[in-house]
Amino acid sequence: MSLEDLVKDGIKNIPAYIPGDTAESVEKKYGIAPEDILKLASNENQFGPSPKAVEAMAKEVGRVHIYPDPFCIEIRKKIGVMNGFDDSGDNVVIAVGASGILSLLGEVFIKKGDEVIFCEPTFGAYAGAVIRNDGTPVVLPLTEDLKFDLKAMYNAITDKTKMICICNPNNPTGTVVDSEELKEFIHKVPKDIIIVVDEAYIELSSNPDVKSMVSEISDDTNVVVARTFSKLYGLAGVRLGYAMCNKEMHAILQKCTSVFTGSRVALAGAMAALDDEEYIKKAIGLRATDICFTDHAPFPGNPFGGRMKYEELPEYISTLKNLKEQYQRKIKIHIGLEIECFSRYDQSGYYQELSNNPDLEILLLGQHMAEDPEDREHYTFEWPKERLQVDEYTVLGDAMIAGMKTGCFKIVAHPDRIFRRQKIWTPEMEAVAVRVIDAAVKYGLPLEKNCSSMRHKHHYWKEFWEIAEVNGVETVIGLDAHKLKRLELPDFQ
Repeated sequence: MSLEDLVKDGIKNIPAYIPGDTAESVEKKYGIAPEDILKLASNENQFGPSPKAVEAMAKEVGRVHIYPDPFCIEIRKKIGVMNGFDDSGDNVVIAVGASGILSLLGEVFIKKGDEVIFCEPTFGAYAGAVIRNDGTPVVLPLTEDLKFDLKAMYNAITDKTKMICICNPNNPTGTVVDSEELKEFIHKVPKDIIIVVDEAYIELSSNPDVKSMVSEISDDTNVVVARTFSKLYGLAGVRLGYAMCNKEMHAILQKCTSVFTGSRVALAGAMAALDDEEYIKKAIGLRATDICFTDHAPFPGNPFGGRMKYEELPEYISTLKNLKEQYQRKIKIHIGLEIECFSRYDQSGYYQELSNNPDLEILLLGQHMAEDPEDREHYTFEWPKERLQVDEYTVLGDAMIAGMKTGCFKIVAHPDRIFRRQKIWTPEMEAVAVRVIDAAVKYGLPLEKNCSSMRHKHHYWKEFWEIAEVNGVETVIGLDAHKLKRLELPDFQ
């Protein structure tokens, strides 16, 4: 007896996987630099992962001698809550990519003779998961417009049907099944059939007809929604996917998953990538229609610590562009920056460069510091305490007015914060306030009433806003949240 005779029939029948060329092999073969190679066949995210994910994974590399969480509890809880489940994590299963989810489902549920229905062309892992477990693929063609044919799939159901797989949006056609039609299909299918909805690409679809089937997961349905960190999140190389299902199915699948499915590096990257969405999820929960991100802008040469580095700006923009695309049907995401006006950067054309960037919608003029008028190489934050108390607000006010004149800014952030070192309102402060407010009226710029300023005793001055009201200046309210718990609008008197 040969070794081949010992192999399961299903394994014998699996065609060998033939991968495409890697970027490294193309480089060697054709002499093309890796940065000039786009491998479209694998649908890798060319923007790369979130900067937060990269940072988190780098930190974790030094700890790879320690086993990870064997059951990936924290990320299961996080994914569950983000998708409307409770915080137990018992609706989420982690696997090695979405293909790992399909393999797990096949191993657990498919017996010899069981039929699994899907359409082709689609993701090749469906057939493999069926065949290797001695099941029978029931393969149907797509519709004429290249969509999964729900009607034909329903008509193909027999007493041998164990599972139905639907890729929505479909890989490789990119087409989608209307969400209402899919919901109707799910409720028509007999309850003893498992319905797998593969949503690997759902975050990338701009089609309003496609919506997640997470809403259809319940104790009364055997719906499994498969997702991956490989596509939107740009983490194809760490191999992490997940499924969402009811708790009964979770209990079965969880005990069959391999312990230590997710590596320390993979889990750290995935957790950090999800953290990039927390503000958005919170805003959606508050029924906000828009959310604007305005991180403190970098400067060429990175002269200030504690800021985004200039070379990180493209990653900041690309991360938010991905989220903007993902959530466009739920909330409008605006990309912006908050930045001070300094004469040297105005003269160099930096503010004009930022305002001309089509991906940056909003530039906030936030004058936290200014150049020393007596020495432009130094800044007000370097002054001694005595000089700050006497001269700072005047210099900050002058810099703010200079920024308004540039025409590069859309909003003036927390203008009354320039008086933060003062204890009582004085005529001198009023004179500076009048000049700032007059400039805002002249250049047609709204002034921001800042919620963060209101939490500090001397950052929000009612006297300033009384003058603004009298002069008819336009005002906006900014949350300046920084933390999730502050992402709520307080009551204003």
